[in-house]
Amino acid sequence: MLQDKFTIFFELLISVRLVNPRIALDKSYELLHLIQMLHQKVSLLMPTP
Repeated sequence: MLQDKFTIFFELLISVRLVNPRIALDKSYELLHLIQMLHQKVSLLMPTP
């Protein structure tokens, strides 16, 4: 279920990038890094089967 939320979020992020490519790339990478860190913390709390 959590994985689905991440997938939806990534799809949303990608679609926003496609619609408005002028969004600063560094902001996108910043956000991506934040998501990866969050994902690692979640993975530690809830080990995948």
